Amino acid sequence: MGKARLAGANDLEVWNTGSDARSDVVVLDASGAVTDARGRPVPSQRLRDGRFAFLATDVPARGSKRYRVAPTSADGQAEPSPGVSPSATPMSIETSRFRVTVDPARGVIASLLDKTTGRELAQGGANGGLDRYIYVPGRDPKAAVFAEGGTVRVGENGPLVKSLVWSADAPGTDGIESEVTLYEGLDRVEIVNRIHKKLVYDPEAVLYRFAFAANDPQDRISIPGGWYRPEVDQLPGACRNYFADRKWIEVRDSTGAPITLLTPDVPMLQLGEIDTDAIVTGWKTHTASSATVFSYAMNNYWGTNYRAGQEGDVVLRYAIVPAAGEAAEVPRLVGIRGAEKE
Repeated sequence: MGKARLAGANDLEVWNTGSDARSDVVVLDASGAVTDARGRPVPSQRLRDGRFAFLATDVPARGSKRYRVAPTSADGQAEPSPGVSPSATPMSIETSRFRVTVDPARGVIASLLDKTTGRELAQGGANGGLDRYIYVPGRDPKAAVFAEGGTVRVGENGPLVKSLVWSADAPGTDGIESEVTLYEGLDRVEIVNRIHKKLVYDPEAVLYRFAFAANDPQDRISIPGGWYRPEVDQLPGACRNYFADRKWIEVRDSTGAPITLLTPDVPMLQLGEIDTDAIVTGWKTHTASSATVFSYAMNNYWGTNYRAGQEGDVVLRYAIVPAAGEAAEVPRLVGIRGAEKE
């Protein structure tokens, strides 16, 4: 959603600056029962950091809708929101659209079920799952190691927002955290990865692996004003070791059913396997489409005009949408625990 502003003492006007009608979650510092302009209750929830979220639906393109935030009740708590009952457990969250299961040993989304179609979106097996942290010490991808043995806890657990948070020690870091969030009424899965990066001067790389369940996959990668297909739409001599995406990559299976991975913070991808550093792997002349996508988050392989090490807190946001890339509008992706990083 574009923005929200106060329109009166208790009124809030939500603007959509996009070119299509849109529904999304609005997060406020204030809290209270939310109704639309006709006085009908709107799904809402107090978040664990004290903020308040509600669902703004069908806000017209380049237009706005007005909502009213009523004062809180006598005990200072927002009035109950309409919606489904909370359904979070230490390893699973669920809305009417999705069911997500997290593997605490690997920190991956082991299962992502689209309940409307019965389609499993996450590939199974030891190399399956979505959002796995990978660290490459040195330049050889064969030396890659993983974060393992973390813990999972419930983050948000209400009628509108549900999330699971996985925390673990991880090579190259002082710890990592991944939060996967579902919203009742929205057709996307959000992921916010936090990396507390150590300062390392030796060559290194960090990637996140997304292994989707798709037979005979065909990929489309976004560019300004369109998309391209690996090999099919590339010129001879174009780079095959990694790919630049503007904001998303779409994976279609043999039936044409799409899955879109949105990557607003990480504009580089690798397909099928880790193909850098080219000093070790060589420059590839062919890379086929793949259902396994590596988000190439960071490295210090380039030694000219770049700092030799990276450190500090890093926030990487992703979203998974079971829709075509052209139709999967990039959401705000602040992440319920990520807005303070905006």
